[in-house]
Amino acid sequence: MDSDFAMSIAICGDRSVGKTSLLSRNVENKFDPKQGPSVGIDSSSIKLERDGTVLAIKFIDTAGREKFRPVPAAYLPSAVGE
Repeated sequence: MDSDFAMSIAICGDRSVGKTSLLSRNVENKFDPKQGPSVGIDSSSIKLERDGTVLAIKFIDTAGREKFRPVPAAYLPSAVGE
């Protein structure tokens, strides 16, 4: 299934606040209470269809540890948002 529109959403924030758990719950409908910390960057994708229009969404999950702060900027140089 091709998409009519595509977008990327970066999930950034402090460490151990649940970024990966939030993504896993909404993309895969899974929740792991023993989820460990993320390392680096990961991505997941979904496609949503409504009224015949298909939207492809790519989620970029970033690690929250201080040493990984530069990673989102490197992968998403034109990202905007808060």
